[in-house]
Amino acid sequence: MLKPEAIKRELVGEIITRLEKKFTIVAMKMITATKEEAEKHYHDKKDEDSFQEVVDCICAGPIILLCMEGEYAILSARNLIGATWPYNAHPSTIREHMLVISLTISYMALWIKNLQTTNADFGFLNCLHKSINTTW
Repeated sequence: MLKPEAIKRELVGEIITRLEKKFTIVAMKMITATKEEAEKHYHDKKDEDSFQEVVDCICAGPIILLCMEGEYAILSARNLIGATWPYNAHPSTIREHMLVISLTISYMALWIKNLQTTNADFGFLNCLHKSINTTW
């Protein structure tokens, strides 16, 4: 998921180019998250002081959902993207290089509802179904 910060800073092309060197992007869609979806996405941070801030951040503009395939995709993507805070990220990771925290790697089902709005939306539903039902 590319969050509003990455879109606002015009980093989408560069981030996707880096991801495509390692993965096959099989589906992609830009949406605007509702407050309810953002709260579900960050449910594990509900008791933290920063909860409302991260919810507001993801709702601040459009987000881009990507479905990628590749060997050990989740682990490999996390390694390529880097630690959450750019200053803690390993050199050569996307976050360290671009000083961006607005990337998330997840395999959560909550976005499926958004992805069912038009003619199978680039195969998202099938892609997510496969991803969610895969043993990581």
